[in-house]
Amino acid sequence: MISVDMASVFKYSSKDFVSHIPPEAESREERSTFDKELLSRWDEAAEKGFFRYLLGNLPTRVIEGSHGFVAQLNVKRATDRRVPQEIKSTKQPFKPQEFNFNKVKPHEILMELSHEGSDPTSLQNGISHEANGTHTEGGQCTNNDRVEKVQVIINISPLEYGNVLLVPRPELCQPQIATLEMIQIGVETLLLSSSRSYRIGYNSLCAFASVNHLHMHAYYVDHRLPIEYMHTREVIANRFHETVDWSAQSFMLGLTKKNYKSVIRDLFAMVKLLQDKDIAHNMFFSRGLTLGPNPEEDGQTVRLLLWPRLSSYGVKASDAFNGACCELGGHLPVKREERFNNLTEKECCELLQSDSLPGEEYERLKADMKSILQQ
Repeated sequence: MISVDMASVFKYSSKDFVSHIPPEAESREERSTFDKELLSRWDEAAEKGFFRYLLGNLPTRVIEGSHGFVAQLNVKRATDRRVPQEIKSTKQPFKPQEFNFNKVKPHEILMELSHEGSDPTSLQNGISHEANGTHTEGGQCTNNDRVEKVQVIINISPLEYGNVLLVPRPELCQPQIATLEMIQIGVETLLLSSSRSYRIGYNSLCAFASVNHLHMHAYYVDHRLPIEYMHTREVIANRFHETVDWSAQSFMLGLTKKNYKSVIRDLFAMVKLLQDKDIAHNMFFSRGLTLGPNPEEDGQTVRLLLWPRLSSYGVKASDAFNGACCELGGHLPVKREERFNNLTEKECCELLQSDSLPGEEYERLKADMKSILQQ
């Protein structure tokens, strides 16, 4: 049962996961306890002036074309955000002297999450502590198989309404290298929400992660995104698919409340392969249609998107948008008003394609993915 105690710990169990969202369940009044708690605290933080800017109603347009990109003008996100850290490697160690989430102000922490009554090692299933561990500046690896504390921290330079950062056990000083635990956290918060607007994103190092401290983005955007309804092609029956006719060639898994543990393990195995191969990547989680050539609305499918991509170093010069997790899903926070007004589908596709792996490299990687999942 969900509860929020006096220490602002949001306690939940798998019984609180929302299995089915009817198409008409879009109103604020129908939000889950998790949605209401998160957004009420976020709204209070906005009222008290804890953000660098207020979003207001972001200008939004669906770019004409077959993809249905959703562009939003967010100039302040580009001009008023914290300067991104210099990232030189997908395995860059955590550096305590740089900004990290242990340095945020107390009022920026909205609450902590606690999954009650679960076996904290139930998802390991043969995954070694080293594979699910983290590397610090000194090269040490910390055992990382328990979900004990997840901080929910406001993004003081928000990209959309309700934008928070999910930070597992910040005191461990884990670099931005995805763990099984982190993926589990992202999936579980998505299942706690009854809003189709709630999305989860992750940027690896060299894939536009701006802070080298383990975290995922969560936010609400009240528009249907192309990645949620596009058709897909099966790679392994009942295991994983790939996108079709999408500029950012990507892998996709379909998850429901019933299979979420096995799908999380599959996704982490795929992410671990990318980490071992030093391949930058983004992830995007959202409610959507079933996977396959004829996707259908079943009210329960969660689409997990994994994009292996070329590494990006430093701050990219694009004056439109950077190809990161949100953009991968078809949500484009645009930096300049002129580009927002004139951006075409062709330009969007070209930008995403420019960050994607070459075709032959992608095909080799796909074969490796099939191999590890069929072992």
